[in-house]
Amino acid sequence: MGDFLCYKATKVKTVPKGDVTVVAWYTPEIPFAYGPNNYAGQLPGLILELNGLMATYKAKEIKLNPKKAIVIKWPKEKNNMSVSEYKKAGDKLYQDRKDERKR
Repeated sequence: MGDFLCYKATKVKTVPKGDVTVVAWYTPEIPFAYGPNNYAGQLPGLILELNGLMATYKAKEIKLNPKKAIVIKWPKEKNNMSVSEYKKAGDKLYQDRKDERKR
């Protein structure tokens, strides 16, 4: 897709007439998990083409802001946690957000 290195991702969806394979071509070179037709957040990069159930979506043009360099600052230190600790932290975050909405 243009000058971007793309990867293929597939997902089998069950529909009333049987199974259909959805194919997405995405690039981690643009590290935003966006895509068409409710496929946002599911891949580690921008979806440039999606062959869906009823249509094919293609990126026509990508304009990056050439005035500002994209800098991603990755953390130097990582905190490892077990799966149960991760789930517990996620549940707490979810509950905190839910409580904030009630206020």
